[in-house]
Amino acid sequence: MLGGLIGNKIGGRKATGETVAGVALGAAAGSAIGCEAQKGKQARYDGDRNGTYSRNGYRLSSYVRSARYNRIGQPFVAERTVNLRTAPTTNSARVGRLASGERFQAMAEVRGSDWILVGQNGTGVGYVRRDFVSPINNRYAGQR
Repeated sequence: MLGGLIGNKIGGRKATGETVAGVALGAAAGSAIGCEAQKGKQARYDGDRNGTYSRNGYRLSSYVRSARYNRIGQPFVAERTVNLRTAPTTNSARVGRLASGERFQAMAEVRGSDWILVGQNGTGVGYVRRDFVSPINNRYAGQR
């Protein structure tokens, strides 16, 4: 719109070509500015959602609540499909799933509970209940 007004003023009374050019230029500039603004918003959103923090010697995704842990640090497998939670309670939000037979890094167990901190690339990404998962023994590792 602004581009059309500028083109009209520059071209005078017979400003059809200049008006059209001004509209096109204004539209292109507006689109570019809008895209850059969207990129900035998306980057801030992704940073907040995918950020990490350290607590009690563990790196955790920003959405995962910390707890008191006993280190495990070995591979486990999901015995059946199980929800991945933001905190060691079934009342917390679900942030994903482990499929039946899926292997994962068990970083730690939550002290005094039946919950395991699931890791991905060294970062805690959620919790699963211990009764739905089991450690992978070297003897059985090739079977899964």
